[in-house]
Amino acid sequence: MTYTRLTHLHGCFDPSREYTVEASIMIQDEQQTSQGLRAVLTLDDGTALMTALVEPPLYAEVGADRLLPSEDRLRFTGRLDLEENEPRLIVQTVHDLSKRDTR
Repeated sequence: MTYTRLTHLHGCFDPSREYTVEASIMIQDEQQTSQGLRAVLTLDDGTALMTALVEPPLYAEVGADRLLPSEDRLRFTGRLDLEENEPRLIVQTVHDLSKRDTR
């Protein structure tokens, strides 16, 4: 799926389909809710794609079983699908941008 198609799909997901995200997306403005971690997913250029749930077990696997400080960012590459009324991010690859080598 190309960047253009990702942008085009924003706001018009078909609940009966599963979408693959082949672009890196970042979590911003995360908020813990009773359903799990809800976060705004953004593309590399800062364009907000959608709000989605990130399953807590997947989030915990990368050593972040708490909300991240606002200066920390994790980049997730994965799959988006819909569960009930809210999109869900299925994490496949995680890149911790807050631990870059600053030498």
